[in-house]
Amino acid sequence: MNVRTSVILLILLIMVAGTVIFSQARPQSTTIDPNAPRDCGEPFVMLVTPEDIHGVTVVHEGSEIEFTQKGSDWIIQGESPTEVDLERWGGIVYLLSGPRSSRLLCDNSMDPIEYGLDDPRTIIRMYAKGDRVFEYRIGNPTEDRTNDYVTIKDSSDVYLVDASFSGVMVNLLKDIPYAKWYFHATSDRVSELDVSRGLEKVAFAKNKTRGWQFNTSKRPAERDPIDLTAWEAEVAPLLKGPQIQYRVEAEMTNPAQYGLDDPFGAIRLEYGVIEEGDNQTLLEVFHQRIWNLGDKTQDGDAYYSKIFGIDAVLALDAEWVDSLLKVLESPPYVDSDQEATKS
Repeated sequence: MNVRTSVILLILLIMVAGTVIFSQARPQSTTIDPNAPRDCGEPFVMLVTPEDIHGVTVVHEGSEIEFTQKGSDWIIQGESPTEVDLERWGGIVYLLSGPRSSRLLCDNSMDPIEYGLDDPRTIIRMYAKGDRVFEYRIGNPTEDRTNDYVTIKDSSDVYLVDASFSGVMVNLLKDIPYAKWYFHATSDRVSELDVSRGLEKVAFAKNKTRGWQFNTSKRPAERDPIDLTAWEAEVAPLLKGPQIQYRVEAEMTNPAQYGLDDPFGAIRLEYGVIEEGDNQTLLEVFHQRIWNLGDKTQDGDAYYSKIFGIDAVLALDAEWVDSLLKVLESPPYVDSDQEATKS
Protein backbone atom coordinates (compact mmCIF):
# COMPACT_ATOMS: atom_id res chain seq x y z
CA MET A 1 0.00 0.00 0.00
CA ASN A 2 1.53 3.40 -1.12
CA VAL A 3 1.58 6.61 0.91
CA ARG A 4 -1.18 8.28 -1.11
CA THR A 5 -3.61 5.39 -0.49
CA SER A 6 -2.78 5.38 3.21
CA VAL A 7 -3.50 9.10 3.51
CA ILE A 8 -6.87 8.70 1.73
CA LEU A 9 -7.92 5.83 4.05
CA LEU A 10 -6.89 7.87 7.11
CA ILE A 11 -8.99 10.83 5.93
CA LEU A 12 -12.01 8.53 5.34
CA LEU A 13 -11.59 6.97 8.82
CA ILE A 14 -11.55 10.43 10.45
CA MET A 15 -14.68 11.44 8.54
CA VAL A 16 -16.57 8.26 9.55
CA ALA A 17 -15.54 8.63 13.19
CA GLY A 18 -16.62 12.25 13.23
CA THR A 19 -20.00 11.32 11.74
CA VAL A 20 -20.57 8.61 14.41
CA ILE A 21 -19.60 10.94 17.27
CA PHE A 22 -21.79 13.71 15.94
CA SER A 23 -24.80 11.42 15.46
CA GLN A 24 -24.48 10.07 19.01
CA ALA A 25 -24.17 13.55 20.48
CA ARG A 26 -27.27 14.87 18.69
CA PRO A 27 -30.59 14.55 20.53
CA GLN A 28 -32.62 11.62 19.26
CA SER A 29 -35.76 12.42 17.36
CA THR A 30 -38.66 11.27 19.57
CA THR A 31 -42.28 12.21 19.93
CA ILE A 32 -42.64 14.40 23.05
CA ASP A 33 -45.88 15.21 24.77
CA PRO A 34 -45.92 19.04 24.82
CA ASN A 35 -47.89 18.98 28.07
CA ALA A 36 -45.47 16.67 29.89
CA PRO A 37 -43.07 18.23 32.43
CA ARG A 38 -39.54 18.67 31.12
CA ASP A 39 -36.58 16.54 32.15
CA CYS A 40 -34.31 18.84 34.15
CA GLY A 41 -31.26 16.90 35.22
CA GLU A 42 -29.66 13.82 36.66
CA PRO A 43 -31.50 11.37 38.92
CA PHE A 44 -30.94 11.92 42.62
CA VAL A 45 -29.49 9.68 45.27
CA MET A 46 -30.24 10.44 48.92
CA LEU A 47 -27.00 11.42 50.63
CA VAL A 48 -27.28 9.32 53.78
CA THR A 49 -25.70 6.00 54.68
CA PRO A 50 -27.77 3.07 56.01
CA GLU A 51 -25.74 3.17 59.23
CA ASP A 52 -26.95 6.72 59.92
CA ILE A 53 -30.67 5.84 59.80
CA HIS A 54 -32.27 5.19 63.20
CA GLY A 55 -35.97 5.75 62.60
CA VAL A 56 -38.64 5.31 59.92
CA THR A 57 -42.28 6.41 59.81
CA VAL A 58 -44.71 5.39 57.06
CA VAL A 59 -48.00 7.28 56.67
CA HIS A 60 -50.46 6.05 54.08
CA GLU A 61 -54.08 7.06 53.56
CA GLY A 62 -54.67 7.90 57.21
CA SER A 63 -52.76 4.98 58.73
CA GLU A 64 -49.32 5.28 60.30
CA ILE A 65 -46.56 3.00 61.60
CA GLU A 66 -43.23 3.85 63.22
CA PHE A 67 -40.00 1.86 63.45
CA THR A 68 -37.05 2.80 65.65
CA GLN A 69 -33.61 1.27 66.06
CA LYS A 70 -32.58 -0.07 69.44
CA GLY A 71 -29.06 -1.43 69.43
CA SER A 72 -28.90 -3.97 66.61
CA ASP A 73 -32.68 -4.48 66.63
CA TRP A 74 -35.49 -2.57 64.97
CA ILE A 75 -38.64 -2.03 67.02
CA ILE A 76 -42.24 -1.60 65.85
CA GLN A 77 -43.62 1.18 68.04
CA GLY A 78 -47.14 1.01 69.47
CA GLU A 79 -49.11 0.09 72.57
CA SER A 80 -46.85 -2.93 73.00
CA PRO A 81 -43.55 -2.26 71.14
CA THR A 82 -42.04 -5.36 69.59
CA GLU A 83 -39.21 -6.41 67.33
CA VAL A 84 -39.41 -6.72 63.57
CA ASP A 85 -38.84 -9.92 61.67
CA LEU A 86 -35.27 -9.26 60.52
CA GLU A 87 -35.68 -11.57 57.52
CA ARG A 88 -38.47 -9.34 56.22
CA TRP A 89 -36.91 -6.07 57.37
CA GLY A 90 -33.74 -7.02 55.52
CA GLY A 91 -32.92 -4.35 52.93
CA ILE A 92 -35.47 -1.72 54.00
CA VAL A 93 -32.84 0.65 55.42
CA TYR A 94 -30.67 0.28 52.32
CA LEU A 95 -33.68 1.00 50.12
CA LEU A 96 -34.44 4.15 52.12
CA SER A 97 -30.90 5.43 51.97
CA GLY A 98 -30.77 5.48 48.21
CA PRO A 99 -34.01 5.42 46.19
CA ARG A 100 -32.83 6.54 42.75
CA SER A 101 -35.14 8.52 40.52
CA SER A 102 -35.30 8.06 36.77
CA ARG A 103 -35.92 11.75 36.04
CA LEU A 104 -35.78 15.15 37.68
CA LEU A 105 -38.60 17.35 36.44
CA CYS A 106 -38.16 21.12 36.31
CA ASP A 107 -41.37 22.64 34.99
CA ASN A 108 -42.07 25.31 37.61
CA SER A 109 -45.60 25.72 36.27
CA MET A 110 -46.56 22.21 37.36
CA ASP A 111 -49.69 22.16 39.50
CA PRO A 112 -49.06 20.07 42.66
CA ILE A 113 -52.74 19.08 42.70
CA GLU A 114 -52.41 17.50 39.26
CA TYR A 115 -49.65 15.19 40.52
CA GLY A 116 -51.14 14.48 43.93
CA LEU A 117 -48.38 16.35 45.76
CA ASP A 118 -50.60 18.91 47.50
CA ASP A 119 -52.00 16.12 49.69
CA PRO A 120 -49.66 13.15 49.13
CA ARG A 121 -51.20 9.69 49.57
CA THR A 122 -47.96 8.42 51.14
CA ILE A 123 -45.38 10.13 53.37
CA ILE A 124 -42.17 8.40 54.41
CA ARG A 125 -40.03 10.04 57.09
CA MET A 126 -36.49 8.91 57.69
CA TYR A 127 -34.60 9.96 60.82
CA ALA A 128 -30.80 10.04 60.63
CA LYS A 129 -27.89 10.92 62.89
CA GLY A 130 -27.23 14.59 63.41
CA ASP A 131 -30.94 15.33 63.96
CA ARG A 132 -31.54 15.06 60.23
CA VAL A 133 -35.04 14.29 58.98
CA PHE A 134 -35.84 13.44 55.35
CA GLU A 135 -39.45 13.28 54.22
CA TYR A 136 -40.46 11.67 50.94
CA ARG A 137 -43.86 12.90 49.75
CA ILE A 138 -45.32 10.50 47.22
CA GLY A 139 -48.14 11.63 44.96
CA ASN A 140 -49.93 10.06 42.03
CA PRO A 141 -48.51 7.29 39.87
CA THR A 142 -47.67 8.00 36.23
CA GLU A 143 -50.18 6.95 33.60
CA ASP A 144 -48.38 3.64 33.01
CA ARG A 145 -48.09 3.15 36.82
CA THR A 146 -44.38 2.32 36.61
CA ASN A 147 -43.30 5.47 38.49
CA ASP A 148 -44.61 7.83 41.16
CA TYR A 149 -44.33 11.60 41.32
CA VAL A 150 -42.21 12.28 44.40
CA THR A 151 -40.92 15.37 46.11
CA ILE A 152 -38.91 15.94 49.26
CA LYS A 153 -40.27 18.22 51.98
CA ASP A 154 -39.00 21.82 51.72
CA SER A 155 -37.85 21.21 48.12
CA SER A 156 -39.55 22.35 44.91
CA ASP A 157 -37.95 19.56 42.87
CA VAL A 158 -40.21 16.79 41.58
CA TYR A 159 -38.86 13.37 40.67
CA LEU A 160 -40.08 10.24 38.98
CA VAL A 161 -39.30 7.30 41.29
CA ASP A 162 -39.93 3.66 40.50
CA ALA A 163 -43.32 2.65 41.94
CA SER A 164 -41.81 -0.41 43.62
CA PHE A 165 -40.25 1.92 46.22
CA SER A 166 -43.59 3.13 47.58
CA GLY A 167 -45.01 -0.38 47.17
CA VAL A 168 -42.41 -1.89 49.49
CA MET A 169 -42.74 0.89 52.07
CA VAL A 170 -46.55 0.86 52.16
CA ASN A 171 -46.50 -2.92 52.56
CA LEU A 172 -44.73 -2.39 55.91
CA LEU A 173 -47.99 -0.88 57.10
CA LYS A 174 -50.39 -3.26 55.36
CA ASP A 175 -48.48 -6.40 56.30
CA ILE A 176 -46.54 -5.42 59.43
CA PRO A 177 -43.24 -7.36 59.69
CA TYR A 178 -43.76 -8.70 63.21
CA ALA A 179 -41.18 -11.09 64.64
CA LYS A 180 -42.19 -14.72 64.10
CA TRP A 181 -42.79 -15.24 67.82
CA TYR A 182 -45.12 -12.25 68.18
CA PHE A 183 -48.83 -13.13 68.37
CA HIS A 184 -51.00 -10.59 66.57
CA ALA A 185 -54.12 -12.38 65.33
CA THR A 186 -57.46 -10.64 65.80
CA SER A 187 -59.82 -12.22 68.33
CA ASP A 188 -62.51 -12.93 65.72
CA ARG A 189 -60.02 -15.17 63.87
CA VAL A 190 -59.36 -17.41 66.89
CA SER A 191 -61.14 -20.75 66.49
CA GLU A 192 -59.76 -22.92 69.32
CA LEU A 193 -58.45 -22.32 72.85
CA ASP A 194 -56.80 -24.87 75.16
CA VAL A 195 -55.47 -24.16 78.68
CA SER A 196 -53.63 -26.81 80.69
CA ARG A 197 -51.77 -27.07 83.96
CA GLY A 198 -50.32 -30.42 84.93
CA LEU A 199 -53.03 -33.00 84.20
CA GLU A 200 -55.83 -30.41 84.18
CA LYS A 201 -57.08 -29.16 80.83
CA VAL A 202 -60.00 -27.23 79.39
CA ALA A 203 -60.58 -26.82 75.66
CA PHE A 204 -62.95 -24.71 73.57
CA ALA A 205 -63.78 -24.66 69.85
CA LYS A 206 -65.78 -22.25 67.69
CA ASN A 207 -68.28 -23.57 65.17
CA LYS A 208 -69.62 -21.35 62.38
CA THR A 209 -73.24 -21.99 63.27
CA ARG A 210 -73.11 -22.91 66.97
CA GLY A 211 -70.44 -20.43 68.10
CA TRP A 212 -68.12 -21.26 71.00
CA GLN A 213 -68.51 -24.63 72.77
CA PHE A 214 -66.47 -26.88 75.02
CA ASN A 215 -64.30 -28.96 72.69
CA THR A 216 -65.52 -32.27 74.09
CA SER A 217 -66.23 -33.97 70.76
CA LYS A 218 -65.18 -33.85 67.12
CA ARG A 219 -68.87 -33.39 66.28
CA PRO A 220 -70.18 -29.90 67.13
CA ALA A 221 -73.68 -31.28 67.78
CA GLU A 222 -72.30 -33.45 70.61
CA ARG A 223 -70.24 -30.75 72.34
CA ASP A 224 -71.16 -29.24 75.69
CA PRO A 225 -72.48 -25.67 75.60
CA ILE A 226 -70.87 -22.74 77.39
CA ASP A 227 -72.37 -20.01 79.54
CA LEU A 228 -72.35 -17.18 77.02
CA THR A 229 -72.62 -14.45 79.64
CA ALA A 230 -69.57 -15.73 81.50
CA TRP A 231 -67.73 -16.33 78.22
CA GLU A 232 -68.23 -12.79 76.94
CA ALA A 233 -67.19 -11.30 80.27
CA GLU A 234 -64.25 -13.51 81.21
CA VAL A 235 -62.88 -15.31 78.15
CA ALA A 236 -63.66 -13.42 74.95
CA PRO A 237 -61.48 -10.39 75.89
CA LEU A 238 -58.49 -12.74 76.28
CA LEU A 239 -58.68 -14.04 72.70
CA LYS A 240 -56.85 -10.99 71.36
CA GLY A 241 -53.68 -12.38 72.93
CA PRO A 242 -51.17 -11.11 75.49
CA GLN A 243 -50.37 -7.42 75.70
CA ILE A 244 -46.85 -8.00 77.00
CA GLN A 245 -44.63 -10.02 74.66
CA TYR A 246 -40.88 -9.63 74.39
CA ARG A 247 -37.80 -11.71 73.69
CA VAL A 248 -35.59 -12.55 76.66
CA GLU A 249 -33.01 -14.72 74.90
CA ALA A 250 -32.57 -15.43 71.20
CA GLU A 251 -31.87 -19.12 71.80
CA MET A 252 -32.57 -21.02 75.01
CA THR A 253 -29.34 -22.46 76.43
CA ASN A 254 -30.43 -23.27 80.00
CA PRO A 255 -34.13 -24.25 80.27
CA ALA A 256 -33.94 -24.71 84.06
CA GLN A 257 -32.99 -21.02 84.45
CA TYR A 258 -36.51 -20.12 83.26
CA GLY A 259 -38.45 -23.06 84.68
CA LEU A 260 -38.85 -24.38 81.16
CA ASP A 261 -37.08 -27.69 81.71
CA ASP A 262 -40.41 -28.88 83.14
CA PRO A 263 -43.15 -26.38 82.14
CA PHE A 264 -46.05 -26.25 84.59
CA GLY A 265 -48.64 -25.58 81.91
CA ALA A 266 -49.42 -24.54 78.36
CA ILE A 267 -51.77 -22.30 76.37
CA ARG A 268 -52.77 -23.13 72.80
CA LEU A 269 -54.60 -20.91 70.32
CA GLU A 270 -55.68 -21.86 66.81
CA TYR A 271 -56.33 -18.91 64.55
CA GLY A 272 -56.95 -18.10 60.91
CA VAL A 273 -54.82 -15.83 58.77
CA ILE A 274 -55.99 -14.43 55.44
CA GLU A 275 -53.39 -15.25 52.80
CA GLU A 276 -53.28 -14.77 49.05
CA GLY A 277 -53.67 -18.00 47.11
CA ASP A 278 -53.57 -18.81 43.40
CA ASN A 279 -55.04 -16.24 41.01
CA GLN A 280 -54.92 -13.64 43.82
CA THR A 281 -57.76 -15.35 45.68
CA LEU A 282 -57.87 -14.83 49.45
CA LEU A 283 -57.84 -17.91 51.66
CA GLU A 284 -58.11 -18.35 55.42
CA VAL A 285 -55.19 -20.51 56.52
CA PHE A 286 -55.23 -21.85 60.08
CA HIS A 287 -52.18 -21.78 62.34
CA GLN A 288 -51.66 -22.73 65.96
CA ARG A 289 -49.56 -21.16 68.68
CA ILE A 290 -48.52 -23.17 71.74
CA TRP A 291 -46.85 -21.39 74.67
CA ASN A 292 -45.17 -23.62 77.27
CA LEU A 293 -45.15 -21.83 80.62
CA GLY A 294 -42.24 -21.55 83.06
CA ASP A 295 -41.41 -19.32 86.03
CA LYS A 296 -42.47 -15.73 86.51
CA THR A 297 -40.01 -12.98 85.67
CA GLN A 298 -38.35 -11.18 88.57
CA ASP A 299 -40.72 -8.20 88.34
CA GLY A 300 -43.74 -10.53 88.29
CA ASP A 301 -45.20 -8.93 85.15
CA ALA A 302 -44.63 -11.91 82.89
CA TYR A 303 -44.02 -15.63 82.67
CA TYR A 304 -41.04 -17.09 80.86
CA SER A 305 -42.34 -18.96 77.87
CA LYS A 306 -41.17 -21.10 74.98
CA ILE A 307 -43.15 -21.39 71.77
CA PHE A 308 -43.21 -24.75 70.05
CA GLY A 309 -40.94 -24.60 67.00
CA ILE A 310 -39.20 -21.29 67.92
CA ASP A 311 -35.81 -21.12 69.67
CA ALA A 312 -36.28 -17.87 71.60
CA VAL A 313 -37.17 -17.54 75.28
CA LEU A 314 -40.05 -15.10 75.64
CA ALA A 315 -41.74 -13.14 78.39
CA LEU A 316 -45.53 -13.48 78.29
CA ASP A 317 -48.06 -11.18 79.95
CA ALA A 318 -48.67 -12.56 83.49
CA GLU A 319 -52.11 -10.95 83.76
CA TRP A 320 -53.19 -12.67 80.55
CA VAL A 321 -51.81 -16.05 81.64
CA ASP A 322 -53.32 -15.83 85.13
CA SER A 323 -56.71 -14.91 83.69
CA LEU A 324 -56.66 -17.97 81.46
CA LEU A 325 -55.61 -20.18 84.38
CA LYS A 326 -58.70 -18.91 86.23
CA VAL A 327 -60.80 -20.10 83.29
CA LEU A 328 -59.19 -23.52 83.76
CA GLU A 329 -60.12 -23.43 87.46
CA SER A 330 -63.69 -22.23 86.85
CA PRO A 331 -64.82 -23.09 83.29
CA PRO A 332 -67.96 -21.31 82.01
CA TYR A 333 -70.31 -24.26 82.32
CA VAL A 334 -74.04 -23.80 81.83
CA ASP A 335 -75.69 -24.44 85.22
CA SER A 336 -78.65 -26.75 85.65
CA ASP A 337 -81.17 -23.90 86.01
CA GLN A 338 -80.16 -22.50 82.61
CA GLU A 339 -80.45 -25.95 81.03
CA ALA A 340 -83.91 -26.40 82.53
CA THR A 341 -85.01 -23.00 81.23
CA LYS A 342 -83.83 -23.85 77.71
CA SER A 343 -85.57 -27.22 77.76
